Amino acid sequence: MAEQITTAEQATDALIVNAVCELQRHGNTHADNMRDMVDRRRAAAGERAGGAVLTAALVKSIRERVAAGEQQITIVRELGVGSATVSNIITRKSWRYVA
Repeated sequence: MAEQITTAEQATDALIVNAVCELQRHGNTHADNMRDMVDRRRAAAGERAGGAVLTAALVKSIRERVAAGEQQITIVRELGVGSATVSNIITRKSWRYVA
């Protein structure tokens, strides 16, 4: 059974122990930290990303239009995004969480 935290000092100690455990579990290089951030969904993605041009609704529309036979280049020109962006959406390399 875990001990109950009752003071600010105990809470601080618990946070430090947790941080040390995380470092031991995930490593402490920048690459390790970035991988952990993505794994825990702490990275801004999709519409939350600062430079996002597309919305989840547009992504869904792109997938539906291509599935219906529309050419990717038509969508690229209409939306003003790169062909790689549209391709990555269709192959779910990006915006995976959008149904």
